[in-house]
Amino acid sequence: MTLPKYKNLSATETIALTLRVALEHHDRGQLREAAALYQEVLGMDSSNADALYLLGLLQVKLGNQHVAVQLLRAAVHARPEAAHMHRSLAEALLRAGRTAAALHCYWRILALEPTSALAFVHVGDTLVTIKPEGGNDVAAASCYKRALILNPECGPAHLGLGLIQQRNGDTATAERGMRAAIAVDGRVSSFHAALANLLLEQKQYASASDSYRRAITLQPASPVLLDKLGDALGHMGQKLRAQACYDRASELRSATERVSRRGSTQRGESYFSTVAIPWAGDVVPLAVTLLNTPGSFSSRGMPVQ
Repeated sequence: MTLPKYKNLSATETIALTLRVALEHHDRGQLREAAALYQEVLGMDSSNADALYLLGLLQVKLGNQHVAVQLLRAAVHARPEAAHMHRSLAEALLRAGRTAAALHCYWRILALEPTSALAFVHVGDTLVTIKPEGGNDVAAASCYKRALILNPECGPAHLGLGLIQQRNGDTATAERGMRAAIAVDGRVSSFHAALANLLLEQKQYASASDSYRRAITLQPASPVLLDKLGDALGHMGQKLRAQACYDRASELRSATERVSRRGSTQRGESYFSTVAIPWAGDVVPLAVTLLNTPGSFSSRGMPVQ
């Protein structure tokens, strides 16, 4: 796809116009068209941070995490002061299973935003991910506590600290932290789910089932939550209701598998192009697979917090 050429426009104006049209396609879910225009911009300016970043987000949406990481790295290299670009790179690295590299990105964000409570939360969460058995609990807890000093109403920090306290056997303090997270924002499914898991562990089955129901109301397509609710109901002797939860969870998993299989065979024609991406002082040729995938996607809706 080529943008119509306009006379009397400078290169900067042409790039700005092309990016604006590309974003319109991106927001409408016309990913092939958006990708072609991002590449057109890169043909004019191979180190354009916005085009690299938005094409990287598009690749995240398509599930091409390796390609996304390279594009987002190049965007960060072109605009190292942009914390949101570091954040998106960290998220892509986490999806690719590269937690140590993601942690490095979060440390960079902290250097750019030293008063950001969420930046401390992301460091804490990643430390826990690297050693889920608790090896980084002291450092992670320090991050969550710092986040709460910066923002006492930071729900994810309350949750992170609560999970560490639960793992270390301080269930009363953990429960207070999880309830504090819910008090901050009761619309977050994971807050209710964490409390439900704690209550289930304590054999408070009725309270656990109530919390699982709240979590499911916010995240109705989660088979994991439905299985957990089934466990709580089973402990309460409600076998039929428990089985209904398990059956629904199984249906959701089967539906997800069918959609995944369809997506792998019906994505449409792929096409390839080579984008020259400057990184670490070199020009790295990157083969980018661009798939014409149905569905909508808004770059402004991507999680970049």
